[in-house]
Amino acid sequence: MKEADYDEINYMFLVVILIIAINYLLLPIFNMNTLGLFPRLVHIATTYILP
Repeated sequence: MKEADYDEINYMFLVVILIIAINYLLLPIFNMNTLGLFPRLVHIATTYILP
């Protein structure tokens, strides 16, 4: 049970950190392609965390 909670927290943190980091690094590009990059980021994060 604890492992599942930790995995969920880690997953949420990684997704948030990825979105924030890319928002900071590619603010102008991200603003234009938010709808295109968001699913890609979620898919990449999901693939990394949940193979």
